[in-house]
Parts: sequence; structure tokens; C-alpha cells
Amino acid sequence: MLKFVSILAVLTALFASSSYAANPTKIQFTSNEKTFLGTEYKMYAVRCSDGRKRKISAWQKGRKWCAGKSDSGECMNNQMQIAKFLCK
Repeated sequence: MLKFVSILAVLTALFASSSYAANPTKIQFTSNEKTFLGTEYKMYAVRCSDGRKRKISAWQKGRKWCAGKSDSGECMNNQMQIAKFLCK
């Protein structure tokens, strides 16, 4: 019985820890960029609490934040929103 309770406790801990979403821990400016049409944007590196790294870009002087280098994909109005979305 004690062995069963121990296994159950370990399994519960594993499932509970995997259900928490990772969060951004650091957002760092990396470079100024330009598209081939001359549109300027800035690139940032996002570090997540689970160790993953993501890239985001700022368009329209920081009014539009997007995943990766494209301004036509997943975009949001806030740097922290897109960073949290990518770290999930």
C-alpha cells in the first residue's frame, strides 16, 4: 500500500508541474532590421522559464509585435502579450 501511495504522489507531482505554462524571463533587443521594401523593424530575443528561446519583432515603431521576422503572422499590440503567447 505504501508503494502505491508513493507512486501516486510522484505521478501527481509530475502532472501538476507539466500543467504550468512557461513564462518569459528576459526580453532583449538584438538588432535593427529593414525589409527589402525599406520598412524598418526591430528584433528581440525572448527567453522562457523552461529554457526555450523565441524571436519577436516590433513593427510600426512598437505598436505591433509579431512572432519571428514577419509582420503578417501571429501579431499582438503588446510586447509582453506576444512573449507570453510564445512561451506557453
